[in-house]
Amino acid sequence: LVELVAADEVTTKNAEEIVLREMLDEGKDPDTIVEEEGLGKAADDEIGGFVQEAIDENPDAVEDYHNGEGGALNFLVGQVMQKSKGSADPGTVNQLLRERLDE
Repeated sequence: LVELVAADEVTTKNAEEIVLREMLDEGKDPDTIVEEEGLGKAADDEIGGFVQEAIDENPDAVEDYHNGEGGALNFLVGQVMQKSKGSADPGTVNQLLRERLDE
């Protein structure tokens, strides 16, 4: 499990909340759990799709961001994390959102 997190193949959150629990409860191998549950980290291109969806679906938050309201970016990051079911790296999400919003 530590190797999966260190190799950036699964988020720390999913490792703690899902993989570890199933390892202890069911005695499964962490690689098997990640594969069966679809818990691998989202690829950057997949995250990019979630980012665009969040931007398209939340024009008020986009406007708030452009008006300097810091909470708007956090809201959009949360929307992307929800869409990715926690499989996206928050740092990558933040970076991609800033890049797209600042274009």
